[in-house]
Amino acid sequence: MKNTRTSSVMLLFIIGVLLVTNIAMLFWFVLPTAKSAENVTKIETNDSGMAPILRKDVGFSQEQIKAYQNIRSEQRQEVRQLFRNIRAAKEKFYDQISQNNVPDSLKNLLADSIAYHQKNLDQHMFQYFEKIRSLSTPEQLPRFDTAIRKVVQKMINGRNRSKK
Repeated sequence: MKNTRTSSVMLLFIIGVLLVTNIAMLFWFVLPTAKSAENVTKIETNDSGMAPILRKDVGFSQEQIKAYQNIRSEQRQEVRQLFRNIRAAKEKFYDQISQNNVPDSLKNLLADSIAYHQKNLDQHMFQYFEKIRSLSTPEQLPRFDTAIRKVVQKMINGRNRSKK
């Protein structure tokens, strides 16, 4: 009985971490970061998403920014669907709270489903960053690697949290 309780606590902890990560990624990549008028201005100047970082910190040219914008526009719809999948898996999992005597095997299966979708999202984001990195020239690669570390830290820690 103690082993089952420990497993349940561990699963709830993992799910909590995944939930926080998902919310951070949602705010960073999906939700608008500024008011509508500001977003229109950003899009017109190609300064949406990571474009300002790529332009200022990495030194991307206008052609590289355009290529990045194409990659980003393709990625946005895919990421939205991945978040929908995670949300649906979590809803199925937490819907079990209102049920009596839910078997541990079902709880584990539903928790594994959340983990599966989270893994897909993280793998997708990794590939997305690799595509953007491939746009860099050899001289830009060190600056890109430094900049992407900051972006990933914001993604993991949350947009407004300072690093502890």
